[in-house]
Amino acid sequence: ALFCMVALCALFTTTNFVELHDDETLSRPNEIYQVKLCFLCQQISASLRNTAARRRRSVEEFEVDSTPVVSTEEAVFHVKTQVAKSRVRLAEFMKDFDRFRSGRIPVTGFRRALDNCQIKLTPDQHAALIKGYEAPGQSGEILYKKFVSDVEAVFGTPDLEHEPTHAGTQWKPPVDIETTAHFRQLPDDVSSVGMELVERIADQVRKRQLELLPFFKDFDRARRGHISRPQFQRVCVSLNLFEGWTNNEKEVLMDKYMYVQGGKEDVHYRAFVKDVDALATELYLMATQA
Repeated sequence: ALFCMVALCALFTTTNFVELHDDETLSRPNEIYQVKLCFLCQQISASLRNTAARRRRSVEEFEVDSTPVVSTEEAVFHVKTQVAKSRVRLAEFMKDFDRFRSGRIPVTGFRRALDNCQIKLTPDQHAALIKGYEAPGQSGEILYKKFVSDVEAVFGTPDLEHEPTHAGTQWKPPVDIETTAHFRQLPDDVSSVGMELVERIADQVRKRQLELLPFFKDFDRARRGHISRPQFQRVCVSLNLFEGWTNNEKEVLMDKYMYVQGGKEDVHYRAFVKDVDALATELYLMATQA
């Protein structure tokens, strides 16, 4: 279309104007008509050039280097972590940009859907996802259904209703994985002492019928499952859970549920509360059966 408009402008600017009685005198109406038409063609041509330039800039903005800093697998893992916490369904946001239900959406729609889901990504992570899920032969188009299928594995094995004998698996967020790994790294003596301390707290919880989780969640606005060591101590002191404890015993308990993130040593209070509640239930059953 751009080539046709340019050719049309060239045609009207080089065509001889209609002559009247005097060979070198142009008729006024025809001159005005041709000038206006030429100006209109030039406007259309400029508009088409601007549109093409905007499209090129849009594609270049999302073009990914052949060797991205972040791999697609790392970027997907980061998205999975956020989806597992927020329980958001990506497909509900992305299908709005798939007007023809083709399974593909524009790169701009893909980014906007992630923003609407409040998925926080770095530019490198965005680039890695676009590189990994770009539709073959369709520049600027993303295979969002494949991306959604990969991410929503956090909710369990897909299409499990079609394979009832298949053992479904639940994806674990990195908080649980890293905390479990840290438990395995604890020395045996520290681990055993830590369990004795947990049993002491569980006994208090049983006798006083305490519900610990809400007190810790007050310090965890982002609902990450872990809080700082001072915050953990503050909750325990306010509930008199550390009454008669030495500083070493407090440190051992916090080391048992330590969660390291960005070089900062937090306490995984959800794992702590889970163990305490389980032990408190066992103690209660033992007391009722005695």
